[in-house]
Amino acid sequence: MHRTQCTALITSALGPYLKDEMLKDIGTSPYSLLIDESTDIEVKKLLCICVKYFSIKHKKFVSTFLGMLELNQPSAEDIANAVLSLLESCNLETENVIGIGTDGASVMSGKHHSAFTLWRDKQPSLQLVRCICHSLDIIAKKAIRSIPSHAEFMIRETYKWFAHSPKRQADYRELYLTLDGGMPLKLISPCETQWLVMADCVERLLEQYDALSLHFSTESYVEHCYAARMLQEMYHDETNLLYLTFLKPILQDIKVVNKIFQLESGDALHIFRYLYTLYVPTLKRILKPSVSTSNHQEHLQSLDLQSSAIYLSQEDVDLGLAFRKKLEESKLTSVSKDGIVKRCLEFLKVLACEYQFHLPESLSMLKKLEVLSPQKVLADCKPPVTDLPHAFFTYPLEVLESQWRIISSCSFPETSNMESFWMEVYNYTHAAGKHCFHKPAMGPIKMLTLPYPVLMLKGYFPK
Repeated sequence: MHRTQCTALITSALGPYLKDEMLKDIGTSPYSLLIDESTDIEVKKLLCICVKYFSIKHKKFVSTFLGMLELNQPSAEDIANAVLSLLESCNLETENVIGIGTDGASVMSGKHHSAFTLWRDKQPSLQLVRCICHSLDIIAKKAIRSIPSHAEFMIRETYKWFAHSPKRQADYRELYLTLDGGMPLKLISPCETQWLVMADCVERLLEQYDALSLHFSTESYVEHCYAARMLQEMYHDETNLLYLTFLKPILQDIKVVNKIFQLESGDALHIFRYLYTLYVPTLKRILKPSVSTSNHQEHLQSLDLQSSAIYLSQEDVDLGLAFRKKLEESKLTSVSKDGIVKRCLEFLKVLACEYQFHLPESLSMLKKLEVLSPQKVLADCKPPVTDLPHAFFTYPLEVLESQWRIISSCSFPETSNMESFWMEVYNYTHAAGKHCFHKPAMGPIKMLTLPYPVLMLKGYFPK
């Protein structure tokens, strides 16, 4: 079959059929929308919309493409109306929308007059989920401003030096082969839109630091080029090596959590718990032990980080063993060393403040999910029904309370995965074959239907 025939078959037959099957599968079930906007190569504003829902037919949560819309003006009204028109054309009930997932742009999710506020005016119970991946990217980008810009400049200029010159790449490979006996890994290009790529850039640069330093020392004499002389000076300046050594483990930790939130499947509760592995350890590196140990994790979220009295002294702050070792070995003056430590401490303070500012919504979601974890639901002393997130339960309290009591007395397969557990509860039948836990199970299923990463939408935009 030729390309034209294949395209016609997909767009005229298979596409409409599969979309119709998907809409039937959604039916009257609660669902969430993941929305992102982009500009294609023809400078057209496009709005990509994906849907996430619990498929009763397939007995699992499904995230899939719903539609692509072209916008004349990407205003809040245009976006809100375009999405509502799409839902209407698909015969999807707007009152069944549980949540909206966006990348955090003000036109999409701002507090005052955004697409989300316009939708919420029509449906007050609508939940907003900002993309954690975008938030982590913003957090790292703001914190790095505490570090002198020449460190980031050196990374970008090093990549540019080799990017379009096969001769320079060949010369460097020959030098690296002589020094290391192998082939160097390719340097990575920093990216403005996905800033956490910088974590890999820093790691790759540190792995080849000595070879690059020698290369630019040679090139500064061979090419008589200002860029080469400038890079030679930067590589011989121990200050840059110290900053990169300090940044490497921190950026890698953020990148790991960022990657976890980009997973297409996974236990939502376990994924959200990873946020504490960023925020709390960062605080413990800079706070006095009396402050960090006397406050519960939830209290640490509301701690006044602007108070200088809660922080450790420069000598006691945990800046990393690798950094401290290189700092001791450095031949820099004590004044220069003191300035570097101050910058690194400021970086950690800004990082902690940005975590505190950007992550409360996600940590609040974690608290709601914790109540519905299999371990707590099946425990003898399970949380009372009053602790449940009632925004997701639409049934009378007395009905919910009765069924909530007897869930732990039934036999369910042992699992720590929330999705698997609540699907088992939803499908549970007693001796007469009747489903007896549909009502209490629908609340957690609605919560698990909420959208998380928005980066999955990037794959649907035309290149």
